[in-house]
Amino acid sequence: MIILCGPSAVGKTEIAKELGRRYGIKKAVTSTTRPIRVNETNDIDYHFLTKEKFEELLKEDFFVESVCYNGNYYGCGKNEVQDDRVVILEPEGVSNFLKLNNSRIIIIILWANEETRIARMRNRKDLEQDIERRIKGDREHFSSDRLSFADYTIDTENKSIEEIANEVYSVYNTKLNLQTKNSK
Repeated sequence: MIILCGPSAVGKTEIAKELGRRYGIKKAVTSTTRPIRVNETNDIDYHFLTKEKFEELLKEDFFVESVCYNGNYYGCGKNEVQDDRVVILEPEGVSNFLKLNNSRIIIIILWANEETRIARMRNRKDLEQDIERRIKGDREHFSSDRLSFADYTIDTENKSIEEIANEVYSVYNTKLNLQTKNSK
């Protein structure tokens, strides 16, 4: 499983989609209570849930991880943890995946500077107040001391989505091939 982690507007969602198009890596469909965005589809991009339904699933121990980020719940169901899957997580969510002790999980940090991320959010028509709130939250949630779990970091600033997806897939394949070779 590939875990993509990074602040707002570094390309996580687009890279996950490109991994699917190019390499057949399926996006783990996580759950959220945030509002659906234009061009998103329920049960494909996310399972869009009410806060009440999400909290019910929490009580049932349905999720590997869950987090409240920017006022909304996010979580990945245990049924989604599989090879050839990609999931997008916040740093808090990664810690629960690390507890699985699954050597077939690779964690990749995607990064870009604040100015680039702000421009990307404006291009996708995010509200200025949301941009400001997300940048402020990202400064705390994605400080370098909170990202020490990464297997690999990719700067997305000057690379195309295709180049980044190729790099992610290459890193993932290398790790899986080394594990297979070492287990023989």
